[in-house]
Parts: sequence; C-alpha cells; structure tokens
Amino acid sequence: LGKLSAGLAHELNNPASAATRSAKRLAEQLGEADDAARALAGVTFEGEQLAVFDEVRAMCQLVPPSFLDTPLDRSDRVDALADWLDDNGADLNQAGALAETAVTVDALNRLSAALSGEPLQEAVRWIGACCAVRSAASEIQESTRRISELVTAVKGFTYMGRATVPEPVNVGRGVMDTVRVLASKTRDKAVVVTLDIAPD
Repeated sequence: LGKLSAGLAHELNNPASAATRSAKRLAEQLGEADDAARALAGVTFEGEQLAVFDEVRAMCQLVPPSFLDTPLDRSDRVDALADWLDDNGADLNQAGALAETAVTVDALNRLSAALSGEPLQEAVRWIGACCAVRSAASEIQESTRRISELVTAVKGFTYMGRATVPEPVNVGRGVMDTVRVLASKTRDKAVVVTLDIAPD
C-alpha cells in the first residue's frame, strides 16, 4: 500500500499540474480570443476571402499528421510557422498554438494571397487565439481523463479481498490497473510495457 500510494500520488500530480496550467492558459487565451474577435468584427470579407479564412480556421480543429509526432518534427513546425508569422507582421507567440493543429504554412500562404495588411494580421491573430483555446481545452480533457483512469485503477485495488465468499477475479484487469498506477516508473526508465493477456 505504501508503494501504491506513493506511485499514485506521483501519477496524479502530473496530470493535475498539467490541467491547472492549461486552465490558467485557457483563461488567458479566451481574453485574447475575445480581443481578436472584436478587432476582426471590423473586417469585411469578400466571398473568396471568407472561403480561405474558413478553410484555415477549420484546420485549427484538426491535429497535425501522425508523422509529425517527434519533438524535433514539432520544433521544425514551430520554426516554419514562426518564420511565416514574422514575415507577415503577425504575433510570433502564436506559432506554438498553430503548431499543435493541422494549420500549415501553405494554408497561411493561401490566406495571405486573399488578405493583406491589417485584415490578414487580425485574421491570423484570431485563428491563433482559437487554436490556443482548443489546445488548452484538449490538454485539460486529456489530463482529467488520465486522473479518472488512475482513480478507477485504484478502486480495483481497494475492492480486492473484501468479498466474504469466493468470486471470479479478472486477472487481466488487475494487471492493467497495476501498469496504469506504476506507469511513471516505466516512463522514467524509457520502457514501454505492452500487455498481451488471453481473454480467459
């Protein structure tokens, strides 16, 4: 129980801290999104401009392709987006949020071909703020899902041995719960645990 509680405290602390950070970032980004929306309200879009704007905005709701999943790939992506933002007079701080989505430099180039000057900057500012809001909300969702999984796993441990009569036990579930609770130990040693348990 001592090892279990120590492992659980460590495992719960990580997603709880991540959720707290993301919630703080979400509050900040909502303010930025409101300001950007107010500024964008004064911009009039023609048909083609609106179509391109909507296309880039829709990319904020998608995650990048699966091959862009290493830290180096993400860093390259942030750099490329930051270069584009710098070249077009937009806020460099938005590069990180845009990199978490499927927004590409090509898509931004199409946007800059349709818009220019202040309308382009305000459009990119609003898109970046929306991407940041979605990213923070997604991190909160993932962190709270992890906490819920851990609590469920620990419940499995706490009910063990309480039955007054013999009853069937799902050994596989017990092993999976153990792996969940002790996941930080495997991560610390860069070990991946794969379970292959027969249904019976």
